[in-house]
Amino acid sequence: MLVVTTMLSGCITITSHLFTVRKQLCEFDEYFSVSLERGLEVKLNEPVLLEREVFLMVGAAPTSKVVTVDGMTASYIFEQVQTTIDNSWDSKGEEFELRLLFISSDKGYLLSEIQSSEIPAELFESALMMVANSNDIAQEACDMPINPLSRSVELEIDRDMLELLPARQSVVSWLGPPSESTNNDDDLVYEFRLKGESTDLPVARVDAGYGQEGELPTAIDASFTRYHASIDVPAGTMRVKLHF
Repeated sequence: MLVVTTMLSGCITITSHLFTVRKQLCEFDEYFSVSLERGLEVKLNEPVLLEREVFLMVGAAPTSKVVTVDGMTASYIFEQVQTTIDNSWDSKGEEFELRLLFISSDKGYLLSEIQSSEIPAELFESALMMVANSNDIAQEACDMPINPLSRSVELEIDRDMLELLPARQSVVSWLGPPSESTNNDDDLVYEFRLKGESTDLPVARVDAGYGQEGELPTAIDASFTRYHASIDVPAGTMRVKLHF
């Protein structure tokens, strides 16, 4: 989502490398390999994105970086948190890791693979279907026009994809009670703080609204660093905004 948004909007200077990735999305099966066993793995068969470009798009430094003779691994580790009465953070124990693997080149470190930590059993079936449809998702991004003056991108989401969104009970079974209470008992709000050495680390926040009788969410809002995404499930659209 970060790559697609950056390519289709004008908030970050679009480099030749991002244009190359856009072209690769048009022939997804040739340039990318996606698999799901315990976790999600996305391999970039012809890496072009440099380390500094990837970190710029994410908008935050990784939790850790490990350099080897073959390249580098950058880990983003998020811990589920809850805001306490004195506005401090209280860890709820659940963690999620995203690993970015880079290979060495004469230009620098190039992103070659993305790995996630294990997908919870409650979400595995939905994740498996997303992997199966990854080529169609990439093709939609490939077909969209670039607007260099826009700070937002709107994507249409196929109805079959929306039906893969997790039911309320699946989310609660995985993450437990929400991080905070809302005016609507059917809403779920969760926050994940990026782990690191800094005292001022960004928080990823997800707010899912569920109808009283429906199993699937009616709306989802998510934010992290400069990105804010909102999904209108009945309309079948997702809008991503970048803030600077």
